Amino acid sequence: MGFIQAIDHLQICIPVKEEEQAKQFYIDLLGFTEVPKPDSLKGRGGFWLVQNGINLHIGTETLVEKGKAHPAFRVKHLKKVKAKLEEAGIKTKSGIPIPGYHRFDAWDPFNNRIEFIEALPQTNTSAEAMWKAFTEKHSEYKLYTTPEAYYFCDSENAANECGQLVLDGIKTATCSALIEYKIENEDLPGQNDFFIITNFKNEALCIIQNVNVEIKKYKDIDEAWAAAEGEGDRSLDYWKKVHKAFFSRHLKQNGLAFSEELDLVCESFKRVF
Repeated sequence: MGFIQAIDHLQICIPVKEEEQAKQFYIDLLGFTEVPKPDSLKGRGGFWLVQNGINLHIGTETLVEKGKAHPAFRVKHLKKVKAKLEEAGIKTKSGIPIPGYHRFDAWDPFNNRIEFIEALPQTNTSAEAMWKAFTEKHSEYKLYTTPEAYYFCDSENAANECGQLVLDGIKTATCSALIEYKIENEDLPGQNDFFIITNFKNEALCIIQNVNVEIKKYKDIDEAWAAAEGEGDRSLDYWKKVHKAFFSRHLKQNGLAFSEELDLVCESFKRVF
């Protein structure tokens, strides 16, 4: 059995004293967050970054000719990422096609090759079947594409429990961190948008439609909202306990800390099928 458990970090090298230009690319364009280096390494130049649990170390050296070695980052909305880089004047090139993926290469200001790759979406047959059944009863939505299918939370028990709460008419609201939409380059959900709720195994449970979407700070969530989310004993204390833990876990993956000033995308919805 192999003894390697995971990749701890990636390192990319830049010329000495070019940290500021590198930060413009890796932080401002790619969305990484800088994290402190150990005191023992601070004198060696460069900086450390994190995003979605990916640790990227930018080191400095006297550059040599670049070879084929490069990191490849999985992304969402590959076309948007490519357009964003090109708008900033970054050189890009479509990658050689491989089954099941779209990809392209870009080069940082120091000619380091960076690959960006996105898996082609896999059809959720149960979600497709549920949407078809819904549109057969509501012909005005026949031309709509199948909505995004997702489950709540980040564990099997919580996902399945929340899905059942929607089915039972108890859960009529949900929220997510606004910063995560920005990091993942995703559009915000809108009023009247449809979504298909699944269990943890991605099996379709029901269809919901947003009736209201607004931005609230974590500190401004009240008893009424906690009750609408329907989890646990539906109290504000319970809501704060589980949501602080949830947001702390996810923010940490991007080098961010939880704060009660956190902006939340708050969606109220109704079950329509």
